[in-house]
Amino acid sequence: MWRTLRTSPEANSEFISSTAELLQSTSRNIVLALGGVYLKR
Repeated sequence: MWRTLRTSPEANSEFISSTAELLQSTSRNIVLALGGVYLKR
């Protein structure tokens, strides 16, 4: 499986794209949650 991801540029770019999207949405959710906690104080 890892060899396929390493040798296939389409799969690799798709994997990187989806990983970046996941990290971005997770970061956004963390910032919103922390902002909500800060405003509740």
